Amino acid sequence: MPEKAFGPDGTCKVRFKLPAEAKYEGASVVGEFNGWSAGATQFDVQEDGSFAAEVNVEPGKSYRFRYLLGDGRWENDWAADAYVDNEFGGSDSVITVPIATEVRQAEAPAESGDGQAFGVAVEATTATSTKEQP
Repeated sequence: MPEKAFGPDGTCKVRFKLPAEAKYEGASVVGEFNGWSAGATQFDVQEDGSFAAEVNVEPGKSYRFRYLLGDGRWENDWAADAYVDNEFGGSDSVITVPIATEVRQAEAPAESGDGQAFGVAVEATTATSTKEQP
């Protein structure tokens, strides 16, 4: 599941993860936040063998995205906030980023080293989108 972290200035960083068990030969997250550029946001291998990639996004918006795996397959994140049909007959994952003032942090943040907190339970005080799977 993509994790959202808000900086003290209200900016948002989203961390995308892929499990270690998949053993990908390269992967990237591709979406509206990086102009659907296949090479713009590559996943890095983590110490535990999982993969992670981070992007900075503007709060108060929703973004379509998909994962492009090293073998050329496109995959959705099945823990995304929502899913929408795309023009290719499939669906895209969607992440919705609330405005930082609409978010209540429910537990102590885990610092990422740059003043932003990942792994925090966040709850929007406004209505949230309903998850729909294709």
